[in-house]
Amino acid sequence: MVAATAWFGAYAGNVDAAMPDGAEALIGETAAVVGDEAPVADVETGAAPAASVAVPLDFTGFNPTDTARVLRLTEEELIFAETPALPCRKYRDGMAVNYWQLGTPVAVGAVASLFVKTPKLVQAREYVQKHLSQHGKHKTTVDNYLQYAPIVASYGLFACGLKGENGLLDRTIIAAMSYTIFVAVNAGMKFAFGEKRPDSNAHNSFPSGHTGTAVTGAEFLRREYWSTSPWIGVAGYAVALTTAYLRIHNDRHWINDVVGGAAVGYFSTTLAYWLYPKIFRKRYERHIKEREARLARECAGIDLPKRRSGGVTGFGAPFAGGGAVGFSMALNF
Repeated sequence: MVAATAWFGAYAGNVDAAMPDGAEALIGETAAVVGDEAPVADVETGAAPAASVAVPLDFTGFNPTDTARVLRLTEEELIFAETPALPCRKYRDGMAVNYWQLGTPVAVGAVASLFVKTPKLVQAREYVQKHLSQHGKHKTTVDNYLQYAPIVASYGLFACGLKGENGLLDRTIIAAMSYTIFVAVNAGMKFAFGEKRPDSNAHNSFPSGHTGTAVTGAEFLRREYWSTSPWIGVAGYAVALTTAYLRIHNDRHWINDVVGGAAVGYFSTTLAYWLYPKIFRKRYERHIKEREARLARECAGIDLPKRRSGGVTGFGAPFAGGGAVGFSMALNF
């Protein structure tokens, strides 16, 4: 029933391409699931060339599990066969959560809370405030809008065609869980600690809600696009860091407030990604199967999006400053 196997590697998806030096030596027995000396088919037309090429047995690499799914063509459908691993790009799993990622922000938040009442630490935070804050001068409202930039950017990228880790519904569920957890934890801590703000008599300074909101979105952005490009996550955290600094600059928060807010924000998103597979198990299992199929196709060079020779590409992002708020977009022709 097996109609073809294909040569995978640097020339994946192009079975007519010349093989690299020494590749002929690797062409030997075909993996047991495929069969001996199965003819190689043209991936697009299905036409079988005269030459016979087999999948080498000694390839390693691909994916955290160190196994690959190799596509083999049959007369009727594509079948995924377990085979030795192939040399494909390493995938960064944005859904993966370990206990260090959950425990570290809890520890950081606990340390930040010590600056609320401990005399020596209170003096330390006041020293930092003296050098970073403008004490009510040159205030800006940019941070009021900047805190939402990472989460808006994640949906903006999705709208521009950069899909990320999850589909629209799944990412929306995770985002809603993240912000629900953050609002609950942040409000509870503000009530429990009752820290006085630097610029007023309001006792709701610790932790910083603006900073936490920004970090919640930044971690969400990082996880959704971690495999696409780590720099997207870096950009999100740069925005969150700017938001944290502006809260001190505007004399609205102490240094421990923004550290505590960042810890709560990171914890909230991480916890949401940890809970999602447990609450929505069937959706998560379907997501994993779809992801494995997509990675296998990418590895094999099959059904990849074709690069356009022309057309228009673009990128958009929100902005705020000088009393104006809007959305800027860059287009490449």
